Amino acid sequence: MILQAFPITWVFGRAFSVHTGKEWFTIPVPLATIVASKLVLLAIGIQGLTLWIFGLGIAGGGAVEIPGGSPVRNE
Repeated sequence: MILQAFPITWVFGRAFSVHTGKEWFTIPVPLATIVASKLVLLAIGIQGLTLWIFGLGIAGGGAVEIPGGSPVRNE
């Protein structure tokens, strides 16, 4: 969950750290549309990040072969 918070804070915090947050009000697109599009893209990116971390966990767990682990393997 902490790893997923970094992209969110970067996407929304970056606009204010480089002082471009005020420019959101000058373009002819509603602010709600900008925020919604950022949230949609973040949701897609975070899902990909979550699947990648899950895959690394499964691969790492399979590589270490902990005794008494999952009973799926019958050797």
